[in-house]
Amino acid sequence: MTIFVDPDARGVPGFNAGTVACSTLNTDGASVEALAPGSHTFAIFGWRTLSTGPQLLYRTHSPPSYLIEAGKTANVFVSAESPP
Repeated sequence: MTIFVDPDARGVPGFNAGTVACSTLNTDGASVEALAPGSHTFAIFGWRTLSTGPQLLYRTHSPPSYLIEAGKTANVFVSAESPP
């Protein structure tokens, strides 16, 4: 799964914050570090690699917005659904 920060309303993903496993030791989640303080939106895209190239399995349709404060940790819940 790929994590994107600040995707726009047109579906442009934004800043690629990295690719992580969908689940690690039965825990869903990942860390994004070094974000500037302020309001940010977050999205995830899930891909499967086929012989013809990557296939999008799921993505965030409505990216949630969170206020990020300097020096603090924020838990952000981001859902993803099948593409339309």
